[in-house]
Amino acid sequence: MKEINKLIRHYVCEIFVVVLFVVISIPIWEHFDKSGISKIANSYSTMDYLYLDINKHIGNDDFMDVIAVVNDTNTIRGYELIVKISKELITKEIIIKINEEKELLANIKYSEDEEFCYYLIASEKVVGTKNDYNIAFENTNLKYNEIEYLIIENHDV
Repeated sequence: MKEINKLIRHYVCEIFVVVLFVVISIPIWEHFDKSGISKIANSYSTMDYLYLDINKHIGNDDFMDVIAVVNDTNTIRGYELIVKISKELITKEIIIKINEEKELLANIKYSEDEEFCYYLIASEKVVGTKNDYNIAFENTNLKYNEIEYLIIENHDV
């Protein structure tokens, strides 16, 4: 019987030590600086998850660009797809064909600076997939290397 009482006392003391350890550790864990972890978590909200995959199909007389805006994550991201063309190369008759829909390039003007004009191709959202755009130009002598595509990610989505 003495042995059993001794074992019970031992287990009760052991339980008391564990409970005391947990009670003491709670304020210590709350005291630790969590700002480093929250800074890391907050940095993900402003990261750019989108990228462009550009394929150029060049023929004898024309070319077609296949643009894919890709988001490999499960976070929703908004974006604006922009085409950048030198002002010297732009005429009023240029027609842009986006996924078989034709539009005068002048009608989709986005902005300009001293050297270039920027045109808004698409403004959409993407999550865990890609959006494809088949882009061709008509009524122009533009060459495939005179066109540049940009993506502006919208972090407010």
